[in-house]
Amino acid sequence: MPFIGTTDHDAVASAPGARARTPDGEHRTLCDAGMDAGADGPRHRHSHESGGLRIRGWMKMTFGGRARACELADRFMIRPDPSHGARPIDGPVVVGDGLGPGREDDEELLNRYVPSV
Repeated sequence: MPFIGTTDHDAVASAPGARARTPDGEHRTLCDAGMDAGADGPRHRHSHESGGLRIRGWMKMTFGGRARACELADRFMIRPDPSHGARPIDGPVVVGDGLGPGREDDEELLNRYVPSV
Protein backbone atom coordinates (compact mmCIF):
# COMPACT_ATOMS: atom_id res chain seq x y z
CA MET A 1 0.00 0.00 0.00
CA PRO A 2 2.02 3.05 -1.18
CA PHE A 3 -0.37 5.64 0.28
CA ILE A 4 -1.77 5.55 3.79
CA GLY A 5 -4.63 7.85 4.77
CA THR A 6 -5.13 9.01 8.34
CA THR A 7 -8.30 6.90 8.63
CA ASP A 8 -6.91 3.75 6.97
CA HIS A 9 -5.85 2.35 10.36
CA ASP A 10 -7.70 2.55 13.66
CA ALA A 11 -5.99 4.36 16.51
CA VAL A 12 -5.26 2.31 19.62
CA ALA A 13 -4.85 3.61 23.15
CA SER A 14 -1.23 3.38 24.27
CA ALA A 15 -1.73 5.09 27.65
CA PRO A 16 -4.53 7.17 29.20
CA GLY A 17 -5.06 10.15 26.89
CA ALA A 18 -2.61 8.81 24.27
CA ARG A 19 -3.25 6.93 21.04
CA ALA A 20 -1.35 5.79 17.97
CA ARG A 21 -1.85 4.42 14.48
CA THR A 22 0.95 2.06 13.45
CA PRO A 23 0.81 0.79 9.86
CA ASP A 24 3.60 -1.66 9.11
CA GLY A 25 5.66 -2.06 5.99
CA GLU A 26 7.99 -4.94 5.30
CA HIS A 27 10.96 -3.24 7.03
CA ARG A 28 9.53 -0.13 8.75
CA THR A 29 6.70 0.87 11.04
CA LEU A 30 5.14 4.29 10.63
CA CYS A 31 3.28 5.84 13.50
CA ASP A 32 1.26 8.95 14.14
CA ALA A 33 0.81 9.42 17.86
CA GLY A 34 -1.41 11.89 19.65
CA MET A 35 -1.59 12.90 23.29
CA ASP A 36 -4.32 14.96 24.93
CA ALA A 37 -3.48 17.91 27.18
CA GLY A 38 -2.40 16.54 30.55
CA ALA A 39 -1.59 13.05 29.23
CA ASP A 40 1.66 11.41 30.16
CA GLY A 41 3.53 9.34 27.56
CA PRO A 42 5.01 6.80 29.96
CA ARG A 43 8.74 6.17 29.79
CA HIS A 44 9.45 3.04 27.80
CA ARG A 45 12.15 1.43 25.68
CA HIS A 46 12.29 -0.80 22.63
CA SER A 47 14.92 -2.48 20.50
CA HIS A 48 14.05 -0.41 17.42
CA GLU A 49 15.63 2.82 16.24
CA SER A 50 13.01 5.55 16.18
CA GLY A 51 12.97 8.86 14.34
CA GLY A 52 10.18 11.38 14.54
CA LEU A 53 8.85 14.83 13.87
CA ARG A 54 6.59 16.95 16.06
CA ILE A 55 3.64 17.94 13.87
CA ARG A 56 1.37 19.88 16.24
CA GLY A 57 1.53 21.23 19.78
CA TRP A 58 4.41 21.58 22.23
CA MET A 59 5.86 18.70 24.19
CA LYS A 60 8.65 17.86 26.57
CA MET A 61 10.63 14.78 25.54
CA THR A 62 12.91 12.87 27.87
CA PHE A 63 15.71 10.58 26.67
CA GLY A 64 17.62 8.83 29.42
CA GLY A 65 18.42 11.68 31.82
CA ARG A 66 18.02 14.52 29.29
CA ALA A 67 14.83 16.53 28.68
CA ARG A 68 13.96 19.07 26.01
CA ALA A 69 10.91 21.10 24.99
CA CYS A 70 10.23 20.37 21.31
CA GLU A 71 9.04 23.11 18.98
CA LEU A 72 7.16 22.83 15.68
CA ALA A 73 8.99 20.59 13.20
CA ASP A 74 11.68 19.58 15.72
CA ARG A 75 12.96 16.13 14.90
CA PHE A 76 14.31 13.42 17.15
CA MET A 77 16.30 10.23 16.75
CA ILE A 78 16.30 7.56 19.44
CA ARG A 79 18.82 4.77 19.22
CA PRO A 80 17.67 1.29 20.24
CA ASP A 81 17.05 0.71 23.94
CA PRO A 82 17.31 4.08 25.77
CA SER A 83 14.40 4.89 28.02
CA HIS A 84 12.28 7.75 26.65
CA GLY A 85 8.90 9.42 27.08
CA ALA A 86 6.96 12.58 26.29
CA ARG A 87 4.44 14.94 27.87
CA PRO A 88 2.32 17.64 26.19
CA ILE A 89 2.86 21.26 27.19
CA ASP A 90 -0.23 23.52 27.16
CA GLY A 91 -2.46 21.39 24.93
CA PRO A 92 -2.61 18.33 22.68
CA VAL A 93 0.35 17.04 20.66
CA VAL A 94 0.70 15.05 17.42
CA VAL A 95 3.96 13.35 16.47
CA GLY A 96 4.95 11.39 13.36
CA ASP A 97 7.32 8.52 14.11
CA GLY A 98 9.14 5.88 12.07
CA LEU A 99 10.71 2.77 13.52
CA GLY A 100 13.15 0.41 11.92
CA PRO A 101 13.23 -2.40 11.54
CA GLY A 102 9.45 -2.84 11.67
CA ARG A 103 7.90 -3.50 15.07
CA GLU A 104 7.22 -7.22 15.06
CA ASP A 105 5.53 -6.78 18.44
CA ASP A 106 2.82 -4.52 16.94
CA GLU A 107 0.33 -7.39 16.85
CA GLU A 108 0.84 -7.92 20.58
CA LEU A 109 0.61 -4.18 21.26
CA LEU A 110 -2.59 -3.80 19.23
CA ASN A 111 -4.18 -6.73 21.04
CA ARG A 112 -3.22 -5.33 24.43
CA TYR A 113 -4.82 -1.89 24.06
CA VAL A 114 -8.47 -1.01 23.59
CA PRO A 115 -9.18 1.11 20.49
CA SER A 116 -9.68 4.76 21.40
CA VAL A 117 -12.93 6.56 20.75
